Amino acid sequence: MKTDTLLRTCFKTQLPDRLIIRVDSGAKEGLSFGHLSRCITLANRLKHMNKTIILFIMANYPEGVEFARQNGMDVKTIPIDTPPKETENFWYKEIKRFKPDWTFIDLPYPGDYDPICSKIKQFGSKVLFIDDTRFINVNADIILNTSVLAPKKMRIRQTDTRYYLGPDFFFFDSPDFIPQKKDKLQVIVSFGGSDPAELSRRVIHVITNTQFSQPFDLSLVLGPGYKKLHPAAVQTFKTNEKINIIDSPKNIYPYFMVSDLAICAGGRTLYELNELGTPALAIASIHHEKEVVKQFLKNRIISEGLVNWNEKKFICAFARDLKRISKDRQQL
Repeated sequence: MKTDTLLRTCFKTQLPDRLIIRVDSGAKEGLSFGHLSRCITLANRLKHMNKTIILFIMANYPEGVEFARQNGMDVKTIPIDTPPKETENFWYKEIKRFKPDWTFIDLPYPGDYDPICSKIKQFGSKVLFIDDTRFINVNADIILNTSVLAPKKMRIRQTDTRYYLGPDFFFFDSPDFIPQKKDKLQVIVSFGGSDPAELSRRVIHVITNTQFSQPFDLSLVLGPGYKKLHPAAVQTFKTNEKINIIDSPKNIYPYFMVSDLAICAGGRTLYELNELGTPALAIASIHHEKEVVKQFLKNRIISEGLVNWNEKKFICAFARDLKRISKDRQQL
């Protein structure tokens, strides 16, 4: 769904005029950059559509805060070691000062968000709660969960909350770009902003040390937090002449669109590739992605996927994908 369409669907005729977005991002296991990226997408469209005044509140992970500011966002930071209650109080203080008519919450942390949402409402702000891993109900005005699992996992409470569930509400803006396919197959590896599971290193090692029947060019995307988390791997990649490194691209979509196959995790990138029509081989990088990969396989959205890293299974899956895509190309 186009981001503009989603926003009009969620907010009808009254888009937010003043908005606080509470989100975190950084080179940290369980966090990375997916939450922030989608919040930046929403923020940019709201600025364009309604000139919405927006403030991001973020834990002070330097790489995440820098990424937000590089994308033109106004950010207030919370020290990383701040206790949870003090973090909430900082947040409430900014809400009282900034006076938003809406607050977006996009956080991966466990906890009881009902009292937080209720408190925010007492300050006169409505709440949109974004989640695609826990499938929880909270006292929000809107719950947005675009996971392929959401329609069957979410239990809708009989409240005034509006629910937007499933991939039909996955917001994505296709770039104005016409891909020019090359003669040789193009394979791209992209495991998010920081890849805490180190799947990039494992995948690249296997691919570059295994013989495959079909020839292909190999590219690797290094996200904005990757260098901090895996400096040794970066040096190894730079000396590997078999790969083309794409370092923190401002717009990744053209690279995906010229690729014949993308190797990725089971998060937002997998949904983006589906929207672009680029075949994907997905590998779950964290526990909650396992069900997503299984569902994508069950729905035949992807042909190959792994719920756990396994070198032998990956080689077989990758070889099957190469053979299938090569055959499809020959039939065009």
